[in-house]
Amino acid sequence: MISPKETFVYYQKLVDYISKRMGEKILMKQRRTYEEVNRMLQIGDVDFALICTGAFVDGKKEFGLSPIVVPIVRGEPYYHSYIIVHHDRPFSQFQDLKGKSFAFNDPLSLTGRVFPLYLLQKMGFSPKTFFSQTIYTYSHDNSIEAVANEVVDGAAVDSLVWDFFQARSVHFVLQTRVLMKSPPFGIPPVVTSTKLPPKLREKLKGVFLEMEKNPEGREILEVLKIDRFILPPPHLYDSAIEMKRFIQSSLAK
Repeated sequence: MISPKETFVYYQKLVDYISKRMGEKILMKQRRTYEEVNRMLQIGDVDFALICTGAFVDGKKEFGLSPIVVPIVRGEPYYHSYIIVHHDRPFSQFQDLKGKSFAFNDPLSLTGRVFPLYLLQKMGFSPKTFFSQTIYTYSHDNSIEAVANEVVDGAAVDSLVWDFFQARSVHFVLQTRVLMKSPPFGIPPVVTSTKLPPKLREKLKGVFLEMEKNPEGREILEVLKIDRFILPPPHLYDSAIEMKRFIQSSLAK
């Protein structure tokens, strides 16, 4: 959900830890789009992944994708979409972005595209009739930088990513501010390929669930700002599923 460079920096230690606990060498694979990762999960080209909620909802519908664990961040398994703008621009509400330029993250991204699309459809607009221009950045940090550098007037980004960089006072995040915060959505899950043998799936699940009890695991969780991993609560993704269903029904009219 962040750019390949940032993903490698922050997640390589997690991959190394899981590899050690599983007793198997694990190779990190990255792709430009969420759809590519879903296809890899479907055919078994990757065994497990941390994916966007929007991509998970599509994968669940298309080929029975299911989560094994979800992260708890700041005490809850939820996150938000942030509509962000440059910190010194005078916008006070989402409607102020009419006629302005806007960045989406990825076509499947719940926070980076689906939520703003939902807002527009509720208002009777489409991206083409509301914004002067739209672009895809294919990572949330790229979207934040696009706003910070005034390449676009606004963007929709993952609250987990924005908060993560904001807590570290990363320069480009400090050039932006949150204009609007969405209702809570079920947090991005860890999923496994439907081709992964059940025994490996259960072993992998156990590694994630036991991280908080292991000193090395706790250290990695602290760096990633994750409290711990838990089993997915029932109905966690109902609001995301309903929002996508609303959009699809509106487009069909």
